[in-house]
Amino acid sequence: MSVDSDDWIELDTVEKSISLADKKTADVVVFTLDKRHEDGTKNDSETARCLKWQFNIVVNEEGIATDKSEIITTHSFWGKLFLTELLLTNFTRSGNRIAEDCVTLWQIIPAAKRIVFLPENLYHYRIVSTSCCNTKGSHHLESLKNCRIIYQELIKRGQYQEYYDCFLRFLMSAISCNFYMTRGEDRYEFLQQFRALLTKEMKDFYRSAALIGEHRYWLQKYKILEANDAVFSKHIKIALAEDDIKEAKEKIRKLKGKHKPIQTILIETARRISRQIFGVGTVGNFIPRVRQQLGNIKQTWLYLFSSEGVAYKRFLTDKVRSNSVLLIELNDCHGVVISGYAKYLSDLGYNADILMTTEEANLGVTTMLAQPQYRQYAVTWNNMRDIIEKQIKYNDYAVWFFTSRDIYTWERSQYDVWCTVRERFPNLPLDKTVFVSHHKEYNDFESLHSNRLIMLADFLEGAIVIPHFFGDVNITPKNNITKFFVIGTNNPNRRNFSLLFSAVEQLAEQRQRFTVTAVGEGFEKLQIPQSIQQYFNFTGKIPYPDMYRNLEEADYFLPLLDPDKPEHNRYITEGTSGSFLLIYGFCKPMVIASKFAKPHHLTNENSIIYETNNDLAAAMRNAIELPTDRYAVLQNNLAQTSDKIYNRSLNNLRQVMDNVTGKTILAPDNPAGHLNTNKNF
Repeated sequence: MSVDSDDWIELDTVEKSISLADKKTADVVVFTLDKRHEDGTKNDSETARCLKWQFNIVVNEEGIATDKSEIITTHSFWGKLFLTELLLTNFTRSGNRIAEDCVTLWQIIPAAKRIVFLPENLYHYRIVSTSCCNTKGSHHLESLKNCRIIYQELIKRGQYQEYYDCFLRFLMSAISCNFYMTRGEDRYEFLQQFRALLTKEMKDFYRSAALIGEHRYWLQKYKILEANDAVFSKHIKIALAEDDIKEAKEKIRKLKGKHKPIQTILIETARRISRQIFGVGTVGNFIPRVRQQLGNIKQTWLYLFSSEGVAYKRFLTDKVRSNSVLLIELNDCHGVVISGYAKYLSDLGYNADILMTTEEANLGVTTMLAQPQYRQYAVTWNNMRDIIEKQIKYNDYAVWFFTSRDIYTWERSQYDVWCTVRERFPNLPLDKTVFVSHHKEYNDFESLHSNRLIMLADFLEGAIVIPHFFGDVNITPKNNITKFFVIGTNNPNRRNFSLLFSAVEQLAEQRQRFTVTAVGEGFEKLQIPQSIQQYFNFTGKIPYPDMYRNLEEADYFLPLLDPDKPEHNRYITEGTSGSFLLIYGFCKPMVIASKFAKPHHLTNENSIIYETNNDLAAAMRNAIELPTDRYAVLQNNLAQTSDKIYNRSLNNLRQVMDNVTGKTILAPDNPAGHLNTNKNF
């Protein structure tokens, strides 16, 4: 039996529940409860709502529950007596600190053979306004993981079909409740995690749920969301609500027709002119319609002669060289990995053709790949989609190499936030494809165990191939006035700027000489104390060559990872950051907390490492005061680390490519994740 520290039970609760369990030979006893205000007085409205749920439990004349669904979906771990053996056999901690009792019930209740209902208010639940569950905040993001854990438990136990409807109700109420309890500034992150946590089966599940309107019923029943919650309407409903699905499909349909072939436009124009002259219509609306069609023709011609149109035509007409690989980046981000993978492939004897979006190309992501062995095609998303859907030149290339396994915008993915390449293009063959996964937690079994899934850090499962080639980099000595470098966004789940501001304030008081250059988006929203603004240079989002130049001129890299922030643990458990690729490529020592150092091969010999957040200022001071000769030693050691990573990554990629192209077949018991696993080189 479980009782929260701020709740209480009746004096005879244990006696009554054990007596009933013995009498009915039950392994679970469920008794009712009431809800109390913080001062202990009864909360009538909440109690009434709670009792309504509890008395929905279906029982027979003996009080034995015949339907477990209400017990699972509307009750918590407290208010029940469990057989010890039942708990020990079925309970496994999920690791989440929010709504863990939900996972626990899904583990235990389906395994219970006999559940008896005791209709007495023996448990008194106190509603505390400052409790973790009742406080809006980013911690509610963790609760989403419960959905996937429960789903995996049901699949593992073969109970998915049996509890399908029950899981549906739980899922919908869990999504809406936690979205509401997440702060406004964290809701986009919530939606990203909501989308990313789904396997293909769960996405199908959500859609089937949406099409019968089940989610609307539960949202209305529990009155969890405000009717005018625009953020929820915009992001969730467009994926789940039946009407909005139709609207989204209509938008996609219009996008597909954005660039019609010029011949089609000319024929349509001629037909419309004929109808205006010889059929219906008047001269009054004839001229505007002709102007509109001429405008369409103009846009089509502009496209055909634009850089995108020329690049697409080149891709269609260029003859594919022998032993060529097509590198594909579908997103307007993650371009930092392209040059590194192109270099690896070139070193392995492949010709690398690069297919990317015009947005990334315009930022100069591959300016360092000017050599003839690298062909580059910067095209529109529509062109790229057609190439993949129609598998244009698929058989001409040795391998299609996707540098991002995921598509991160719903307009491109046709899902709510993102999806995998295979989900977006289900007919894409697997025989000659390789994928780079940036998120361990979303890896699919098929790609992982067919030795075609590449990861970006050593603690991740998959073939470890870390790309950190950025052209002819200028390795610079330490400046007289120390320059620190930060890149990314101001998302607190990615980096903690408050730690930096506190450290800079301390260094300013000590009259240290230094500057901090921050490259990326959102920094203008940071509340920087007036007294230290002079130390910062915020560039905004700039082209890659400019960013590289700023990094070359810097001395140290600041990742600003917070060892006390659970969200930052993903950088040593589930994913990595482009920041680590940059320090390997530019030999810029990191000032980093020890918790995050070792998994990325960073030591006191090649970095400035500190223990706690309070030590950041001292670590930055040590970096500032480090003599130039000692700094050169750090750089040299980091260069050696970089070379070792390169050699091991090259060998791992060779094995993956040999496996996919059929040159070498890896043994079934030696998945790509086991390639060269010596983490110490």
